Formats: sequence, C-alpha cells, structure tokens
Amino acid sequence: MKQSSRQSRDPFLITAERSVDNFILSSLVQRPHVAAQDVISSEPWEPEKASTPISGTRHETNKETARMAFVERLAIAVVAGLFLVGPMWLMVLHNTMWTSLVTTSLLVFVFGFMAAYYVEDKEKVLASTAAYAAVLVVFVGLSAESG
Repeated sequence: MKQSSRQSRDPFLITAERSVDNFILSSLVQRPHVAAQDVISSEPWEPEKASTPISGTRHETNKETARMAFVERLAIAVVAGLFLVGPMWLMVLHNTMWTSLVTTSLLVFVFGFMAAYYVEDKEKVLASTAAYAAVLVVFVGLSAESG
C-alpha cells in the first residue's frame, strides 16, 4: 500500500462522481450518513434521477453485443465479397494472361497479410490463404482456356 500511494493513480483511493457509485461505496463502507456533497469530486455529481447501473443493464449489454457482432459479420462479408468479385470483374473485363497472373498474385499476398493480421492461428492463416488462392487460380485457368 505504501508503494501504491506514491503512484500517480493510487488503486486504494476510492472516488466516485456517479450517484450509484456513491450509494454502493457508502453501503459497503457502512457510512450511510456520507452524502454526495461530503465527498470531494473533480466533476459535478449526476442528478439522482439519472442514476444508471454501473455497467448498464443485462438487456442493454446483450443488445449491444449482438449489434456489434452483426456489424463485424457484415464487414467481413463486404470485404470477402470485394476480394472475390473485384478480381473476377477485372479478369473478365481485361482478359489477358498477365492481368490474371498479376491480379491473382497481388491479391493472394494482400489476403495473406490481412489474414496474418486478424487471425492468430498459423494453420488457419495458411488454410484460408490457400483456399483463396485456389479460387483465384480457377479464374486464371478460365481466362487461359478462353484466351
């Protein structure tokens, strides 16, 4: 405790600006006579009627978690669509072997770097990059047959 008291942020010093925090602290310390005005605060106290649970309600937390999970899945779907549809359009509209090879090579490396950044498991990075390369190689093979 002596070492902590010398730090800029003492973990043993309890302060609160929210009414609900003050209520909990007062209850735990068993000093119900301590009012919000008796505690020194750097910020103004919130009104009593504005008291909300410390980390929100379970319903609000579940709703926000579900919304964020949907946004994340939607972003992944958009990026995956761009990685597959973009090269397809480029290789069909500019149908040369060089375009197909450069597009495939470049995008496989970009995909691999992105997978390495976002995925922690080495085997999953390798597998996903190989699967993506296999899909693009099909486009290269189709352009070679038609060219």
